[in-house]
Amino acid sequence: MQHSDPRSRFQSTQNIYHAAIQSGLILAQIPTCDGGTNESLRYGMVMAEELYAVDPSIALTILGTGLGLSPLLLFGNPAQKKEFLEPFLAKEGTPLASFVASEVGGNANWLDPSPTARGVQTFIEQDGDDHWILNGEKIWATNVGGWTSRGSDLMCVVCRTKDNSTPLSSMSIVIVTRFDIDANPADAFTIVDDFEMIGHRATSGPHIKFTNLRIPAKNMLCEPGSGAHAVETVFTASTCMVAAFSIGIMRTAFEKALIFAKSETRNGSQTIIHYQSVSDILISMKTKLETSRGLALRAVELLESQTSGELGYLAKIYCSESAVEVVADAMKVVGVDSYRADFGFGQLMENALVLPVFDGGNVGVRRRQVQKLFESEKYDPRISLD
Repeated sequence: MQHSDPRSRFQSTQNIYHAAIQSGLILAQIPTCDGGTNESLRYGMVMAEELYAVDPSIALTILGTGLGLSPLLLFGNPAQKKEFLEPFLAKEGTPLASFVASEVGGNANWLDPSPTARGVQTFIEQDGDDHWILNGEKIWATNVGGWTSRGSDLMCVVCRTKDNSTPLSSMSIVIVTRFDIDANPADAFTIVDDFEMIGHRATSGPHIKFTNLRIPAKNMLCEPGSGAHAVETVFTASTCMVAAFSIGIMRTAFEKALIFAKSETRNGSQTIIHYQSVSDILISMKTKLETSRGLALRAVELLESQTSGELGYLAKIYCSESAVEVVADAMKVVGVDSYRADFGFGQLMENALVLPVFDGGNVGVRRRQVQKLFESEKYDPRISLD
């Protein structure tokens, strides 16, 4: 069945998501110490590669819930984890989580202290001693609209206090649940635009708006001043996951091109794998695939043993950009038939194109993070050798 709009395509995947929950794929993103089955970030990377190699849209919805839970898992207190994790620990229903960080207009300069910089425009204000009021607009947050466009079951929303303090000292993260949204007027949470995307066409990340959304004080996950560190921590770990997404796409592109080269003669006397020009391209593709996997695995080792994010940033940059290159190379191997929609290379390219520009774009965020490390007097260029 064809679905003409992004919302209906996303909703059509709910049964698959339910099967994923029953199979334990959400529990697999929750650490064992919190009631899940995940033993390490490397464990999550393996799962991410396998999922992305098959269907990036479904994979992003499943893994988007893991990202959405990450602030709670890393920074939640015991009472918050007990209350808010419960729906995700049961193998039933279709609960979605979302990390709601990206601002309309971009996040690359979200901590710019200049008075003329807009930065994060999602604000919280205290409402007495027991509530907060949330206002602002967000975009690109996977799963944020939920299955019915009334919000995901749990959102970790990056926001700041509305005062004269700097972005760094005012940044916060609050938890918003579907229960909170239902307890507010209908216009407190709205979908501004459920726009069409180039790739990941069955994934949801709409433009949403909070208007005087009232949430309990207990939903404060990261107090003002601690939110920036939490966001940086979550998005450092996610570099390795995007590297795994990229590896999954590269793997599929390489295998499709290899099968084609070993089975097609293109009306010649031998299969095209025997032509050096074709094999040279395949060798280059496989090299990028394996170097990407090796870099990503080393990045995880350093992140877990030394909390060093450098190789994670480099892995996100290298793997995501290599994914686009590898898909293009696969199309060169196949030739003009790769331009046919039914061959699947167009869809691979559409999905690969977002990898360098989301989860902290390589130009606006990730390369600047590496540059900042290099500029530091304390930078050790040999840290990856330890």
